Amino acid sequence: MRILSIESKSGLRLYPSSQGKGIVISQEEMRIISAQYHDIYNPIIQNICENIRSHTKIESDNLEVIIRYSTIPIIYAFLDKLVRLNKVVKQNGADFLVEELDCNYFYTPVSTVEFRRNADEKYKFNSYILLLVSKLWGIKPSITLSSSKSNETPHKTRVNNLSRIYFRSFSNGLKFRLSLFLSKIRKGKVPVFGVAYAKSPFLKYGFYYKLFDDLDLNWSMDGAKVNDSLRTKVFTPDIFNCSELDKFYENQKITLSRKSVNDSICNFVKQFFPIESLESLEFNMMHARRVVGKYDSKFMIARGGAAKGKFIIMAAKERDIKIIGIQHGGYFGYINDLHQTIEYEYRDLDIFISWGWNKLPNYNFLRNLKVVQLPSPWLSERRKYWQSEKYINNKKFDVLFMPSGIKRFPLTVQGATGPRIDLVSDFSLNIRDVFDALIPNNISLVFKPYDNITLDILSETMYDLSCKYKDKYNLIDKIDKGFTSELISSSGLILWNQPGTGFLECISAQIPTMIFWTRFSTKEEEWVEEIFKKLEKVGVIHSRVDTLVQEIKVFNKSSDEWMKNPERISVIEEFCYQYARVDDNWHRQWRDFFSNLT
Repeated sequence: MRILSIESKSGLRLYPSSQGKGIVISQEEMRIISAQYHDIYNPIIQNICENIRSHTKIESDNLEVIIRYSTIPIIYAFLDKLVRLNKVVKQNGADFLVEELDCNYFYTPVSTVEFRRNADEKYKFNSYILLLVSKLWGIKPSITLSSSKSNETPHKTRVNNLSRIYFRSFSNGLKFRLSLFLSKIRKGKVPVFGVAYAKSPFLKYGFYYKLFDDLDLNWSMDGAKVNDSLRTKVFTPDIFNCSELDKFYENQKITLSRKSVNDSICNFVKQFFPIESLESLEFNMMHARRVVGKYDSKFMIARGGAAKGKFIIMAAKERDIKIIGIQHGGYFGYINDLHQTIEYEYRDLDIFISWGWNKLPNYNFLRNLKVVQLPSPWLSERRKYWQSEKYINNKKFDVLFMPSGIKRFPLTVQGATGPRIDLVSDFSLNIRDVFDALIPNNISLVFKPYDNITLDILSETMYDLSCKYKDKYNLIDKIDKGFTSELISSSGLILWNQPGTGFLECISAQIPTMIFWTRFSTKEEEWVEEIFKKLEKVGVIHSRVDTLVQEIKVFNKSSDEWMKNPERISVIEEFCYQYARVDDNWHRQWRDFFSNLT
């Protein structure tokens, strides 16, 4: 009898491979599912909050901030396996076994980060979830030795080149250390955390000793243990009795008993809801309130990427402090279905500072979110950083190809946009198309994979290309994040496969760049289609390899002429003003904004 496993070379396979095996959720289907997930989350979260208030001393009206953060990944992980396994049964019937590893048991995680890491990266954990869900169909297990199964691709330490805004020198190092010292001895009034790459620019211009103060998120956990009695009271099957979930089952043609599915998902949430957000809930709320209580500001800059940040946001909302978020990368404002951004960032905010855009996705829960358009501190400073770089025609390679990455398993808060394993065949084809178009046309190529996980997943693709083209291209084997001056100096232009953060950095800093964008993994929002058509018209974006090759050849003849083309400059400036706004005096505009707030 055939055996279903997460990844199988001979039996049934749940997740796809570059050879086309496995269950694939298309982009169109994923966009529909993603929208349904947004509807499903809210009633379940509200029900959990109500049960917590009923069975504990917690009465906060803002409890859903932390409960949303902790609940969504668990529901997502369960429903993803449910949808895929339902497809396997529809295609093959239920006459198969499911892999059961001999070590297949996982305990309640302390943190949401721990749960997400397991679900996003670990073979054994994904296999365990599959085994639990398969019981709904009465599918029997087949025990497999865990030692015969790979766990995860080892993580290699990567240097992050994105935070640098100075060239290395004694004077620049001294300036940075002085800014850091001043921020410690004289602090501003607006509490801040989670500003990502904007922190260095803020330090450089004195924001941390005039306006901002870093919040202290370093309290220790209380070491609480699982309280089974409390979990039985909080997580009851009736909290999953909602029309949104019923509609989802119907749309996915899941014909199982609603009661059996809801009982199963209830047990799953009960088992994996993190201790930090239930048993340690009161303890963490107490510490967050103490931290927030030190400030009189009516505003806070926050990005709650982890539980302590969410507790801080919850405590701030209790004091009617307005939460300000700031853009920290590409995709915002112009790429469709940013599932995690919507659920984990936008929902918490009162104000969002964008890099030039002001239109949000059309969800009712986002109608009160105010978008403020300001220049990007990070892009503005990175532009200065790259200004001394000279681009000449006699570089070693014509093109530096830096495609996006792919993950081994579905990320637990992800819509159609992202490094989805469902797109592995498309990723492979995209890379092959670039190689097959450029190299035979005598366009020299240096290839920088996104990370080692992507390189491992696409190992067969890379092996085929190495056999086919041998020494006709160069592969970067030290895969750090972003690019260095040495790397971009080795090529005439940088080629991407979607308009992400790196593309925004290049186009705003006047680094020669193009995109080969077939929309296989990302798609623009309908309100930005016009500006992307303009970028395609002037040869920056390409959906076909023939136009890409033609434009690269034009660029190679005279890169200076290509960069100074008036029509191209005009379109790029229009795009940057809307989605990658830069200004050497960005700090003045930001100070004016905060002065007007306070």
